[in-house]
This record gives sequence, structure tokens and C-alpha cells, in this order.
Amino acid sequence: MKRSRFRSVIQHIVPCLTTAGNRIPFVVKAGLGVRKAEAMALYLIARYTDVPVPTVLEEQFGGRYGRIKMSDMPGTTLASKWDHLSSDQKQTVCSKIWALIASWKDITRPARFQDVCCLADGQPIQDLLLRDSTTDEEQIGNLTTGAQVRERISKNFDISGNAMASKAIPVTDQFCFTHGDIDPSNIMVDDDNNMTAVVDWECAGWYPDYWEYAKIMKPNGHIDFQNWMHATAPKIWNVAAISSVRAAIYMARYRNGLP
Repeated sequence: MKRSRFRSVIQHIVPCLTTAGNRIPFVVKAGLGVRKAEAMALYLIARYTDVPVPTVLEEQFGGRYGRIKMSDMPGTTLASKWDHLSSDQKQTVCSKIWALIASWKDITRPARFQDVCCLADGQPIQDLLLRDSTTDEEQIGNLTTGAQVRERISKNFDISGNAMASKAIPVTDQFCFTHGDIDPSNIMVDDDNNMTAVVDWECAGWYPDYWEYAKIMKPNGHIDFQNWMHATAPKIWNVAAISSVRAAIYMARYRNGLP
């Protein structure tokens, strides 16, 4: 069970068993906050790339509740193996992750989606830098240009008390498909450290082209993994201001009693 720190969401991922207690190869992810966007992201990745992801078998959505039945994936999390890897192995694994990221960046946003920055099903982004961080209400979209995206982020910089830092937001009008939560816990590997799956696509959608790098370098991330992803990155972005403001927003919400 996973409880999000920043919204009232409870999700369950349940291995499915036969009556004899034998595991069968699918899992169910269900609960408040399980969104159609995650299922759509899995469809897109399966259709346009060779990245190994769970296959969506069934989906059900109503109100804020969602249920996705998907294939179970082999391997174990990279997080469980990371501390046992050599430096060469860490470098190789991170280079492979960047290669996977490159393979999904060019998935085209459907023309019917008006926002340049949106989830995989066209719904508004839920990231705290792209919504109203003073409330727990979901933010509307209306992000049709790069300038509007920067303006939305700048607004949240101001709220966090870091108005001057908004000048350090990377300037780009390029948007690309993004996982949005690359972390060792979301990468599955086999005994030889080959990647067997990328999971947890709930944040996936179209974001500014620096976003994948910025989210990998999030304030509460896995520091050693971040260092190796930085060392192997095909392009380095200056996201220090974004990271510091993200941390400030987390603290401000905590002080205001928001999850």
C-alpha cells in the first residue's frame, strides 16, 4: 500500500492468487487517485517503444476511484540491488535508463489535447509546481504555451517565498513525453542487471524537456542514484532552483496542514 504525502490518495497493488494460493501473473492497482492517465501511458509506451512495461488487461474508473489490472513483471527493483552494484555496474545501468528515456521522449502529443503540458490522457498535470500549491484542490489546465508553463511555475515560486529564484527556471518551448518519477523503486532488473520493466506511470505525460532530469534530481530522491544519473546524463540542466522551491513548497504545505 502506498499513501501519497501530498494528496488524499490510497493505492493498493495486490498480487493475484489462485484458490490454491499460487501466484498468477498479474497485479491490480486500485484506489482513490488511480487515474486513467496511467493506463493511457502504458498503452502509449507499448505501442510506440520497446520499453518493457506492464500490459493493461482491464481498467475501471469512476469518480476519483480507479482500478487497473495489469501483467506482473519479472525481476526485482533496482532499489533493492543498488547498494550491491559496483561503480561500473551503476554507470551501465544509468546509461541504459537514459537510453530508455530517449526512446519515449518523442511520443507525439495528440492534436486534440489543447495543453502543451498535460497527463497522458490529456488531463491537467498534478505536480505541485504546476498547480495551485496553496490549496489541496486540483489545478485546471490552460497551459497552451511554454510561457504559460513558466508563468504557472513562477507563481508557485512566489508562493514558496522564492520569487527571485523564478528567474532560474530553465527556458524552453520544447515539450516531450516524460515518465515523471524515475527512481530506483520504479525500475525492475534481472540477476544480470538488465532492465525488465519500468513501472508506476501515474505522473506520465507531456512536460518541458528538462522535467525528467529535474524530477530525477528531486529533493527527497536517492542521492547516489541521482549522482550517477547526473554523471551519465546526455544533457545537464540547471534545476537547483526548481529543487529548492519544490522543497520549500513541501514545507509550506506541511506547515499549513496539507498532505
